[in-house]
Amino acid sequence: MFGALTDLATTDRRRYRILRGVDFLLRDATSDDVPRLQEIFRRSSLSNEGDRPALLDHPEALVYPATSLSAGRARVATVMPDLIAGFATTVTEFGFLELVDLFTDPDWMRRGVATALIKDVGRVCGDRRCRPCLGHGEPARP
Repeated sequence: MFGALTDLATTDRRRYRILRGVDFLLRDATSDDVPRLQEIFRRSSLSNEGDRPALLDHPEALVYPATSLSAGRARVATVMPDLIAGFATTVTEFGFLELVDLFTDPDWMRRGVATALIKDVGRVCGDRRCRPCLGHGEPARP
């Protein structure tokens, strides 16, 4: 489906077939991806009706910081050679890898994007020989 993009021999790209036969190519985010990440961040955040009024009252909360791209912290799931459907951001500290952000474009929700990204974060954690963190400093139990 993706031709040369499906080369799994590279360490920064992984492909998962999750639900409904959709292929996702997972890779590190680049500075070229920032506009699309900001769009997904905003659209996904506003898709939660309970949070929408507070977010619209504070539009500064709807801006994804480009600094999250440093040191391979952000990974993207792409489809249709390079349309970004979602992304995950992690932080590594004290031997733990914490999933900080997980956003899916509303048009791609319920299609396995987040599942693919979570599996990818687990793989990255193994590659870096660190322990996964469930959030707020709580290590995952083996």
